[in-house]
Amino acid sequence: MGASPAYGWFTGIIKITGAALLVFRQTTTLGALILLAALSNIVVLNLSYDVPAKLFAIHLFLTSIFLLWPDRKRLSELLIFNRSTKLVKLDSPAILPHLGRVRSVLKGGIIVLLISPMVWQQAWYVRD
Repeated sequence: MGASPAYGWFTGIIKITGAALLVFRQTTTLGALILLAALSNIVVLNLSYDVPAKLFAIHLFLTSIFLLWPDRKRLSELLIFNRSTKLVKLDSPAILPHLGRVRSVLKGGIIVLLISPMVWQQAWYVRD
């Protein structure tokens, strides 16, 4: 990946897109599918070129399989057998459903708190 900066950017954008789709329940399956494809490539590269981060990449790959596991029957019907599938009603996991707006604000705040240090670090890295 280090030999081609464009390839590194491309895989980085794919990983960020997949991770962003994991944030919302409605798009978790799509995000996990994107990450499964991207992480399978990364695992093979790490194993082939003896990159030290092999175990971490394998854990992320297995995590994407874990996220796809509840939808395995629907995905096999659609992708393998080319049959239509039933819609799944995604219930809100909120204990108190009337606090939906508070939950959304808290979720957004947590996302910003998790992402901002990485963005800040990257901005300083690019500057140097």
